Amino acid sequence: MPIGIYKQIEVVMKNCFTQNIRGAEVLFSYGTPVALLDTDGVYVVTEEKFSSTTSKHISQFVPKRAEQISVPQEMLEEKCGNFRTVYRQTVDRFKTFY
Repeated sequence: MPIGIYKQIEVVMKNCFTQNIRGAEVLFSYGTPVALLDTDGVYVVTEEKFSSTTSKHISQFVPKRAEQISVPQEMLEEKCGNFRTVYRQTVDRFKTFY
């Protein structure tokens, strides 16, 4: 994993992890950024509808009554930069060992 804006990945549950990117805690479900906690303490959630499992991941990440806003998926993708590419490359390298 590259050093710099990308910090250690924390596995939350199967197919779900968080990653600190540029100061925001980003929630990934199946490798896709779907929510984040920004540096101001506001939760940002995708407007896009995904699977029921991804919805559960989001609802476990965002506390009830927390301040949150919904944004287009593209905005979350932009916040993450090239993380998805790095993540996929890492997963692909890991798979070669098995």
